[in-house]
Amino acid sequence: SVLATALGSLWWRCFDTADVGRAAATARRQLGAARAAANPELEIEAEINALEASWFLGDREGRTSGLRAVRRLASKLRMPWYEGVATMYEARQLLAEGDLVQAEARADPLLEVALAEGQNIGGVYGAQRFAIISFQDREVEIEPVVRGMVDATLEELLVVDISYRAALARHYAEVGRTDEAAWFF
Repeated sequence: SVLATALGSLWWRCFDTADVGRAAATARRQLGAARAAANPELEIEAEINALEASWFLGDREGRTSGLRAVRRLASKLRMPWYEGVATMYEARQLLAEGDLVQAEARADPLLEVALAEGQNIGGVYGAQRFAIISFQDREVEIEPVVRGMVDATLEELLVVDISYRAALARHYAEVGRTDEAAWFF
């Protein structure tokens, strides 16, 4: 269990140097340690890390098998957060395949899961929704959500996650609200 947890932390460090190949190898080691510990929660974390590395590497087979593994473990654990993560990857896969209608249908429930679990709304819900509506020139729909994330972060931490500010600035610039875009950028 300790090794699987340590390797999970090491996995993130691989992205400090953008070494995705090393991240994939670390995820495989993490998965072996989690299985040796017979801990399904550690196993799903390792599967998620391996799946994410597959996306970065463009490994279609890894994405497909990883998604099946995450969905299987999410069903086994019956934990809403992991079920939401599995759904997030399913939405991402549909998005990659160009099926925006089904991707949107899979992504929509993720907001409630993320809010209920106190998790990163931007990563779980916003990334899929932003991509879907951007492809359909419907970005105005996401403005209240992104603005809400910026405002909530301001209230809670007094420091705004730069990605939320950048997304809002981009939106304002694209709709011609350049003064607001400049303020957030």
